[in-house]
Amino acid sequence: MTQQMWFSGGGDRVQAAFDAALAWCDGCYVVTEAPTAADNGDRIWHQLGLSAERVRSAVLSNLESADSDLVGSLYGVGRVRRFTEVRQQGHFIWFERGDEIRFLLAPAALRSSTFEGSGVWMYWEGERGGLPDGLRAVLDSALAASTTANPAEILGGP
Repeated sequence: MTQQMWFSGGGDRVQAAFDAALAWCDGCYVVTEAPTAADNGDRIWHQLGLSAERVRSAVLSNLESADSDLVGSLYGVGRVRRFTEVRQQGHFIWFERGDEIRFLLAPAALRSSTFEGSGVWMYWEGERGGLPDGLRAVLDSALAASTTANPAEILGGP
């Protein structure tokens, strides 16, 4: 696999990259804010829910505001984590299959409305050995700063 990196203001290119990476991967990690009731019907969370077995961890901030319908399938397979301190690690999805990685960094919380929103998205793909400096540390830091969440921590429980 060759390396590829691009930046985008959002839209169809980002949506296509998300769709392709989710279909391609053996597993993924999600780090962002928990989806709320206002995000109901959100395409990203719907797809992640349908692919819950592939989501290795969803590290979410603001779990107390989460919509239980949107994260329920992730709780069902034990994938939801919460930060142990009040902090945000950014908004990204890390996809992997074997030694290959695809990484999508979002300018704001991962919601389909932000596919079209303002801000710059960054996409990187390549072999694990070719990761840009610090990229793996971003994921490792989020995982180290989080713990498995209890379903009772979200609004209304699952």
